Amino acid sequence: MNPPKFNYQDLPALEPKAEASCRGILGNFNLNISRYISTAVGEKEISLATTHDELVEIGNAIQTATAKHNKFLKELGLPPMPK
Repeated sequence: MNPPKFNYQDLPALEPKAEASCRGILGNFNLNISRYISTAVGEKEISLATTHDELVEIGNAIQTATAKHNKFLKELGLPPMPK
């Protein structure tokens, strides 16, 4: 028995069938990788204790500067800044 002859011109007729079967197999899946894997870069962790200490230090610096400024305002006879 001889194998059937295959002609390359028949290939375009085969492509839609192959494409349709691939669509049938893959049709229910989202192949977008970013949907399943996070590519986000993690944020830098901060120490709340260190941040609190820095804010306390800034608050003290503001109070010191305000007191110094109010001293100059008093010498000039102007009303002081609010505390």
